[in-house]
Amino acid sequence: MLSPELQITPVISNFSTLQYRNLAPQNSSSITTSVSSVVGSTDILISPQVFRMAKNRLEFTLTVPATAAVVNVVNANLLNIINRITLFDTATSAQWADISNFSQYATIITPAGTKFVDYSTKAAGFSNVGTATTAALAGVSACEDMTKCNSATLNITGNGVDDAIKNPFFSRKQFYISAAVNTAAVIQVSIPFDAIKLSVFDLDKLMFCPSNLMMSIFWSAASTYAWTATSAASPVTGAAALAVAPTISNINLALAVEMNTLLIKQTIDTVQEQTLTYPINYPTVTRTIIPTTTAHSYSINLNRSYGANLKYLATSFFPSGGAIPTILVHNRSDLGQYNTFINSIGIKSAAGFNSALSQDYMIANKAYLEGSVVQTVDNYHDAEWIHIDSFFGESPLADQKNEIAGLNLSLSQSVWSIQANFATTQPLSWVTVVGAVKYLTLSRDGSSVV
Repeated sequence: MLSPELQITPVISNFSTLQYRNLAPQNSSSITTSVSSVVGSTDILISPQVFRMAKNRLEFTLTVPATAAVVNVVNANLLNIINRITLFDTATSAQWADISNFSQYATIITPAGTKFVDYSTKAAGFSNVGTATTAALAGVSACEDMTKCNSATLNITGNGVDDAIKNPFFSRKQFYISAAVNTAAVIQVSIPFDAIKLSVFDLDKLMFCPSNLMMSIFWSAASTYAWTATSAASPVTGAAALAVAPTISNINLALAVEMNTLLIKQTIDTVQEQTLTYPINYPTVTRTIIPTTTAHSYSINLNRSYGANLKYLATSFFPSGGAIPTILVHNRSDLGQYNTFINSIGIKSAAGFNSALSQDYMIANKAYLEGSVVQTVDNYHDAEWIHIDSFFGESPLADQKNEIAGLNLSLSQSVWSIQANFATTQPLSWVTVVGAVKYLTLSRDGSSVV
């Protein structure tokens, strides 16, 4: 009998090998945004080829022009630059993704849905020094969707709280600020598709669609993610709307194309001769404006149009009216008791959650935020408030893949609702992401999503 050290079993592994190909937009690779309005779309055509969706990257250069006597401020969650993104089959019109209210979606879902180990290695860009002043300088220090603050102080949120003090060096960086007054802020952006969490974009599988795919990007009003301030130490001091709208240039999709010929053949043959079906996460983003009151409530009718299975609902609230610099602030505010329901039955608690006792974090949501960007109760209530109703079990949101799970929406309709009480009257914009599962089927005739 041979010693285990002498027993050798040959293994032949067939690894995926990627080559990146640059795809320019069908219209223009540069666009001038608007301070107050959504602009777009920028359309990028993906021809039939085998690629890995999650490995793709959207690249562009953001330039915020200089303004005398003030600094430029840019929200450091760079996904906020996008207002809406769609992906569809041009032959069958199958909608692979349609994420509206994308700024709010990215604000609440991306931190909660990103694993800390991935977040900790995100490109730090300019760290805590001022942004680049030219595209050439920005290019050598590109930024991803978000990054750590890398500081023990001065990570100021939109409502003036220093989040770095609560979690030194590791809290999510809130803003990029230009190097000096009367200086342009230029940021080279490289967004990995797997940053668009809990959607088809973070599906890390080989896929081949026999027909063309079209990705359309609508760009947010610049006031959503950028403004001016009178102090380089704080993005909220003297905050005001930009005088000149930013430009977005060098727009490019870096497509991760498979180069292993055997894997290419297997994927294409499966699609052409049989079918290839993937369960995909399909988020629908809803917004509800509640006028000035202390008691907030609304409901959503859940049915098959959202998907086959309901995996989660993720809810947060923003100041209504979109004032600078609090437009994307979603802290706890003075929220008191609240609860969520399915068909009038409390989902996780019969009595609800008392935020004054941190039950919103400790009982309602900590299990779903473990190992994510949202690491502490202080981060949670100061900058990252979210409520998650899970139908995938008591596991982290960041662990959820494109897989079948959740409440079956094909069998019956349900009504989800929320009731929340605040200490003071305030108008709020509530955002609820309905996270469901749909089925993407690829065949010789194209694709379908049901």
